[in-house]
Amino acid sequence: MAGFDQDGDTISVYLEEVYRKYAAFGRSSKGDGLTSAAFVKMMKDCKLVDKRLNTTSLDLIFTRCLPAKGAKKILLDGFYAALTEAAKQKKVPLDQFLSVVAAASPSNSGTQAESRFYDDKTNWTGVATRGGPTNIDNNKQGLNNLLDRSQDYDVRGVKVNAYEGATPAQMQAMASAGSAEESTPQKQRRLSAKGNGL
Repeated sequence: MAGFDQDGDTISVYLEEVYRKYAAFGRSSKGDGLTSAAFVKMMKDCKLVDKRLNTTSLDLIFTRCLPAKGAKKILLDGFYAALTEAAKQKKVPLDQFLSVVAAASPSNSGTQAESRFYDDKTNWTGVATRGGPTNIDNNKQGLNNLLDRSQDYDVRGVKVNAYEGATPAQMQAMASAGSAEESTPQKQRRLSAKGNGL
């Protein structure tokens, strides 16, 4: 590759830099080879993909340039061979093709989601306005919290001296105060129907 000069510098230096950038792009490690997806991405970033040189033909070129059967990544020598084959397939002079690739750099086209419902907290409703759901119950359910079982209360959880000093009519009124909403006409009909059946 030393024969391809570009303004006094060899183009192979630029191609090696492009190879390393795309080998490491999107990976946590530096990368020990170029994957097929990275090779196709490089060609797309260079705007070299068209009807003559489509992604399928690029994948086939990449497969032919793999170092061994079963390998998944091409090394630098395979990269140069793949570029030469791609230039032949596109029917473009190799110098021109390599100069376009040498100027490449990985592009990240991640989208920025914009949601007026999620981003604007004034539009939040329900439990989200109070910090979101919780898996800790503040109001624990159960008989221990519904009924008081201490010494001053009876078996039903009612205070022992709650009815002391009250007349029977007042006690009846206190007892029926809790079930006042249950005395609807439908409830009375249902109760009278049960009474007639007995």
